Amino acid sequence: MPAFPFRRTAALLLLLGASAAALAGPYETGSTSTAKGLKFKSNVQLKHSADKDTWVLPKIGVGGPLADNLELSVGTGYGRIERTGGRSSEGLRDLSVGMKWRLLDERDGRPALAIGPSLNLPTGDRASGIGKGAYALSLPVRLSRRLGDFRVTGEASLQRTFGRDADQAGAGLLLEYVAQPRWSCGIELVADAPREDLGARQLRLNVGAKQRIGRHLQWQALAGRTVDNPRGGRSSTVKLALEYLL
Repeated sequence: MPAFPFRRTAALLLLLGASAAALAGPYETGSTSTAKGLKFKSNVQLKHSADKDTWVLPKIGVGGPLADNLELSVGTGYGRIERTGGRSSEGLRDLSVGMKWRLLDERDGRPALAIGPSLNLPTGDRASGIGKGAYALSLPVRLSRRLGDFRVTGEASLQRTFGRDADQAGAGLLLEYVAQPRWSCGIELVADAPREDLGARQLRLNVGAKQRIGRHLQWQALAGRTVDNPRGGRSSTVKLALEYLL
């Protein structure tokens, strides 16, 4: 089983603290809110499984509003895969371009509604396994509502990978504690499965937190674990991010 490299972890934390900053996060379930200004984000992530460690180091993104209820974001990054036995590979990640359109505001007991289509462009290193080597289109639909000190967000999504039989369906449910103005925390349950075999879904449980630092900075963190995965072994994920809002 690959060991967690302490020196690389420390270096990545320093890189994160020094970088400008991920546009979806820290949760896998997206939000219905849209950007009010230009924002930069960087995150580092480790996915640990029995046969390999998969690093994102870092992922960077920039986004901003096109209108009051519409935002555009672009992101890419660098990745590394460390496999059992010492064999490893690294390279550029694919470029992703996404939009978020808030169709309905939360009002009079009605939940907010948003869609967030995104396009994955095969610009990454396919030979290393970091890049997908294919165009992929994702379409998530989200509903959210404030319930006292909490916010509940639900998401359903479809992903179409062109030229491959690899289409996915997904769903997520996020509960956040949002009573404090400068910080929040949450727990989510996320599932995804091949579109042609929904019974083979992978189920993950994540916990996360966010905190603002001054007017422009926000740090984010997430830790998660696979609950059930008929398609393979279980894995653990840790993610740290820093966002700068102009």
